[in-house]
Amino acid sequence: MPRTASYTSFTLPPSQTHGGWEDSTRTTRPSLVPDVLSRRISFLAALAGIAALTALSFAPVASAKTCAEQVIDDWYGNGRVDHIFPKHCYLEAIRSLLEKAGYEILYPPDMPRLCCGMPFGSKGFFEEAERKRGELEAALLACSRDGEYPVLFDTSPCLYTVKQKSDPRLRLYEPVEFIHTFLMDALEFTKLPETIAVHVTCSSIKLGLREKFLAVAGACAETVVVPDRAGCCGVAGDRIFFFPELNESALSALRDDLPAGCRSGVSNSRTCEIGLSLQSGVPYQSIAYLVDRCTARKA
Repeated sequence: MPRTASYTSFTLPPSQTHGGWEDSTRTTRPSLVPDVLSRRISFLAALAGIAALTALSFAPVASAKTCAEQVIDDWYGNGRVDHIFPKHCYLEAIRSLLEKAGYEILYPPDMPRLCCGMPFGSKGFFEEAERKRGELEAALLACSRDGEYPVLFDTSPCLYTVKQKSDPRLRLYEPVEFIHTFLMDALEFTKLPETIAVHVTCSSIKLGLREKFLAVAGACAETVVVPDRAGCCGVAGDRIFFFPELNESALSALRDDLPAGCRSGVSNSRTCEIGLSLQSGVPYQSIAYLVDRCTARKA
């Protein structure tokens, strides 16, 4: 029996600083999945922090644009990213990683309407936040067959929000813990001769993931650094788009704290990665990109 994973995608708003981006939603089922790796995973990618609250249009299930065209346009066009990572969107990176490990991806139905509720709760709309959280939980229970399959979120803040009041039958993960738990033994890792900066998000610290974060990064790169003065990045969900000075202040020492040979960084929250990239001068991406680069399917 093949494995399965599930994904949510949104069209996010253009900002004065960054231009717009979107992800399309699609389902993939590998034709050949080894029986020995026959597990299923329900994967939910939730970049909901900005999209849900501002009532934006959602990306269609079948997008006219290619995945590469949907990457943040100026992110790859103005020199902030020097193409260390392949030019593809997060959906392709996580799909590549899961399929190498023998997983089939299962997508919950009606994904563009699903949200962890955090963007509503952070603005004081607590009833709507709870309604959206409950709606998401019901969809995940159905998609995971009442918790038979683990559920993978693509960002730690969304996962942390849902785990505060989740059905005990659900097994919920963000990328770092999922990779550490399920993929470290399922894939062949080769350390890259690089220096990688790691940013452990606030929600990851609350979830107790710091050591797992370092273990995963350490399996991928010869040198891993955690800048001493980089605590909270100050992005705070959508605050970076309205009060960029918060991010500038919080990470004012980051550029000086990175060693000279460090050309990239990893984290597990897309908006945090935007702020980290802006203030450091090096590209920060999801740790899933790094793991995808340094792993291969086991023979």
